Amino acid sequence: MISGIQIHDASALTGDEILKTLKPNEQFHYISGAIGGIAYARFVRDKPSETGMKCMLNWWYRPNSTAAWDTVKQWLEHHKEKTAEIVLYALLSKECGQ
Repeated sequence: MISGIQIHDASALTGDEILKTLKPNEQFHYISGAIGGIAYARFVRDKPSETGMKCMLNWWYRPNSTAAWDTVKQWLEHHKEKTAEIVLYALLSKECGQ
């Protein structure tokens, strides 16, 4: 058990759960982790090219901008019954291609 969470309690969160149950800083870290995982999977598929991975990470980590978060939030609200990873994969594919 880590911090009161047991392995059998772990599951992917839906957009609705992220927006309603997580604090803003927790939302950011959850989404950042998911995007990092999707971007890395893209690199593993495309290596040695880093183009797709860099596109995804640069889209999310834009300095001094909330545009990416605003877009993610809209997508999570619109697809609130889907897990964040599915929503993010679709969004990142739209932004950075397949």
